[in-house]
Amino acid sequence: MQGGCLKETGAGIVGKRNNKSYKMMNISHKQAQLIISFIVVLVIIIFYYPIAFAPNSYMFSVGDDGLANYFTLAYYLQANGEILNCSAMNYPFGESIFYHDMMPGLAVLLSMLKPVFPNIALYSVGIINYLIFISWLFSALLFFELYRFYRIPKLAAILASVGIIFLSPQIDRIFYGHYALALTIFFPWILWLCLRFFEKKRTIAGFSIFFLNIGALFIHAYIGVATALITFCFALFYIEKQNLLKSSAKVLLSILPLCIYFVINKLCDHHTMREVHTWGYFYFNANINSFFVQRGGFLHPHFSLQPSAEGDAYIGIFACLAILLLIGYFIKEVIVKKSIVKTNLLLDEKSLKIILFIGIIGALIAISLPFWGSFKKYIDLFPLIKQFRSIGRFAWIFYYCITFLAPVIVYRFLQKISVNKQITSIIFCGLLFIPIVEATSKQIWAKNHTYSHNCLNQKYLSDVERLMLENIEADNYQAIIPIPYFHNGSNCYFKIEHIDYIVRLNNMASFYKKLPSFGVRLSRTSLMDTRIIGSIFLPPYCERAISNYINTEKPLLIIVDKTKPLLFYEKGLLAQAELFYENAQIALYNLSPSVFYNIDNSYADQSNLVTPIYYESFCDHDKGVLSLPPWARYTVFDSRNAAIEYDSLYRLSLWTYIGEDDRAFKNDVILSYYNENNELIKQEYLKTGVGMLMYDDWGRIDYLFSLSENQYFITEVSSIGVQSYFDDVMLQKESENTVIENDSGEILYNNFKLKK
Repeated sequence: MQGGCLKETGAGIVGKRNNKSYKMMNISHKQAQLIISFIVVLVIIIFYYPIAFAPNSYMFSVGDDGLANYFTLAYYLQANGEILNCSAMNYPFGESIFYHDMMPGLAVLLSMLKPVFPNIALYSVGIINYLIFISWLFSALLFFELYRFYRIPKLAAILASVGIIFLSPQIDRIFYGHYALALTIFFPWILWLCLRFFEKKRTIAGFSIFFLNIGALFIHAYIGVATALITFCFALFYIEKQNLLKSSAKVLLSILPLCIYFVINKLCDHHTMREVHTWGYFYFNANINSFFVQRGGFLHPHFSLQPSAEGDAYIGIFACLAILLLIGYFIKEVIVKKSIVKTNLLLDEKSLKIILFIGIIGALIAISLPFWGSFKKYIDLFPLIKQFRSIGRFAWIFYYCITFLAPVIVYRFLQKISVNKQITSIIFCGLLFIPIVEATSKQIWAKNHTYSHNCLNQKYLSDVERLMLENIEADNYQAIIPIPYFHNGSNCYFKIEHIDYIVRLNNMASFYKKLPSFGVRLSRTSLMDTRIIGSIFLPPYCERAISNYINTEKPLLIIVDKTKPLLFYEKGLLAQAELFYENAQIALYNLSPSVFYNIDNSYADQSNLVTPIYYESFCDHDKGVLSLPPWARYTVFDSRNAAIEYDSLYRLSLWTYIGEDDRAFKNDVILSYYNENNELIKQEYLKTGVGMLMYDDWGRIDYLFSLSENQYFITEVSSIGVQSYFDDVMLQKESENTVIENDSGEILYNNFKLKK
């Protein structure tokens, strides 16, 4: 009896201890959410602590598009009367808010708060920074809810939710200045809503899906199209043949938001001649390595990744393991059951199979399927698809779908091979530390990133910058011209050399003095706007179209970064302006708008004019110009045909027809240097869109070069997919002004036609 009692008592003691241990591990749902919140906030504090504690004092990035995307929202919020157009850049036309990367939906919402918070523009940097952090937190919480939907243990769900967010490729976007793209919340949110609507039949979730898709589109079109694609795939697999009307309504949850967005975008856009044949579809995409090799990781040197990081979607070692398990288990089932249809997958639920399918679709889109190989040429038949030139961003769909499924796959595999639930849980949680470790490694890299002080906050300006601002009387000017000029608004035309500091100066002066700017750092700006703005750099003896669009009374303010070299046409503009302030780094000029109205031909009467060293007008060609069929190539200049002095600086210039087809901006100019043995020494490629000089329907290409002894230089033009036209190839010494009468009796001064 005593022995039996002792044994029973001992068992009872062990049972109580196990029960206590079980209760310690069996955390509540609310406690799990608090743990996730604590971990996410802790990671943000540790790795992003300057911004976490002072969000309005720092900027994630001021290079690339970073400063521009902070600046445009801040300028928009302080401007009066602007709703769907922002005048910050691209003066005098401004730009539709849908072509600013400033989260247009958020911008309009914040502008509605101006009556209550009149100084909201001063806090726009902090608002963007904290929105990104908040999205990370809620994303982790939503993924936790998704894992619990599939009965993943709470501790494992916590680890998986944190890992999937901090390994996300979207986080990388903050360092490129793409803050809207760093909002991770939309992907888990749309998955959660789709499961509630299509699986649990919650009607309210259907309305939420509709508005979430619209909201995502008005934050960033790429994110909105991705969430709409996910919704469409769910609707496709939940079609009810007995109730086609109801099924059609489900499909509309994805299609209708897209229609609403594009209609509003089109109706509110008064800019014409936007780029149609966008470049980048086969550059800003992904490849197979983009998913399985981490950029900068230990495998990177051994594999080929896309030159652009747009397609990066590294899923991590744990997810790769899960894919191998899924494939291996599938093959085993097919061999055992000798049937593909009857296989028992690790993802038995219909919704999990749909998520896997969505991930695969996202990956195929990201790698440009079906436009591979000889099918590339057919992309021109789908101009709307081609507009999404950074197609690699759809790889994020693959990332989220696969990394979400990975814990589900591994957990179910372990359940099938193990009889001990406790051992299964321990192994499973141990494996989930792999993405945690990889995410930590990634965040350590982020911690080493240097954040810049917020230059839209006056206390962080340098003394030099404060003095510059003090010398600008905003009421005296209508707009700013930054020199060196910057224009990055399309892939047809761009000028982005030596612009880092001038972008900062321009944006500061524009924000603090509430002056719009001629500078452009936007996306897909109107080519017609660009041609008109570019006329400010034409010499005084040319008619300048800008004169019809600017205020005839108020002067223009020119801000110059003196530390950077200027191009000849920028120097020409400054020669017409009046200097009123300068220091070692910055110069300010006053430019009267009258210079754009008066055509001055007196330059041609100067006594120091010389004839060009080489000139070709193609008068013996069809219609007096060089006409190239698509994909043809032609030599327009060979230095062996001209008397070249070694080590002297020369300017080679020619004109190309730009007309209405924006592909003409993308023709190649090939510059090749050879030695005396006809061996290629160096070769450069220019796009005909590089430069700022456009006159009527023609754009000018300029190239400076010098030759060493026993070298010669050849220039070729190449027509890219469109009939192309070139004219007036002229070689002159950079230090000389040249004049010539062409075969049509027109006088050319430095290769510009003089108006009679």
